[in-house]
Amino acid sequence: VLHRVREARVALCLLHMFAALPARGRVTAERTRVCRSLCREWQYFVVRAGCLRKCFISIKGVYLQAEVAGIPVTWIVPHEYTQNVPNDVDYRTMLTFLEFYETFVKFALFKLYHSENLKYPPALDA
Repeated sequence: VLHRVREARVALCLLHMFAALPARGRVTAERTRVCRSLCREWQYFVVRAGCLRKCFISIKGVYLQAEVAGIPVTWIVPHEYTQNVPNDVDYRTMLTFLEFYETFVKFALFKLYHSENLKYPPALDA
């Protein structure tokens, strides 16, 4: 799994994006909750492992970079404000990728937590 860490970039960006979206239409409240939970678990790992290396604030959001197993992983966290949800986006396709990425990130987090001798899933406050 550690050799797949580099591929986590896209998954983390999509998870953080869906975590910031309002529950509307195909984007359910449960899906948003799961994304928020996975984002918190990732952020908790980054803090506990002490692997955050860079941070940059832009108009799009906060870019973060962590070094996990010697591999730089960069992702973006959207700013916390009301998101404009366009109607011309194919959410079915995005939700298909999101379903895959949720599973991928859960498995990667399981392996990463164990590599740092941490319990997964962590007991985090809501």
